[in-house]
Amino acid sequence: MAAPITTLIVDGDSNVRQRLSEILAAHGCTPVAASDIAAAMAEVERRPIEVLFTELSLADGEGISLVCATRRRWPTSQAVVVAAHASLETSIEALRHRVADFVLKPISDLKIVSALERARANVQRQAQAEVIPAAAERQATGVTRLLHPPHGEGFRKGALGGNLRDWKQRLVREAVHECHGNKAAAAHALGISRRTLYRILQSGADEAE
Repeated sequence: MAAPITTLIVDGDSNVRQRLSEILAAHGCTPVAASDIAAAMAEVERRPIEVLFTELSLADGEGISLVCATRRRWPTSQAVVVAAHASLETSIEALRHRVADFVLKPISDLKIVSALERARANVQRQAQAEVIPAAAERQATGVTRLLHPPHGEGFRKGALGGNLRDWKQRLVREAVHECHGNKAAAAHALGISRRTLYRILQSGADEAE
């Protein structure tokens, strides 16, 4: 079951806010609502917002400006535009600001749930791409230096005990552990390709057999 996410609903129509809150709450969200940009920004500053559902035209400004402000505060947040009508220009503007979806009113469960799932998937992808454990980052420079020593600075056998192959395997295993088993993140931190990482891990597994 997906973890609950915080959604911010911004619309001048109280009936729309209520309906969206009901749909989102029924699908694993913690919805908060606001009627305009000023109230919405107070919520944005108060708590992390993962998905923003906003009308394009609000009493005190444009919904797209709220999308930008929310993303500045919470970079992995996603936005869904819920509008009464849309022109080619507004659609292009929404796409330019990388909204996850564009839903036309009247809203329905199917439309909102579909947009929610798309936005939720985007949030998860961004979080996975951006969160590389700090310990793995700290290792990156030193580990890369050992795996790819600069020209003329060969690996001094015995300086650390064992041989180069053993240390490569050990360092790669430690990086994978620090990245909570995420091999792609470990390869990124080490500055090597995933293929190289898999080859080093496999060589150790073959020897163990």
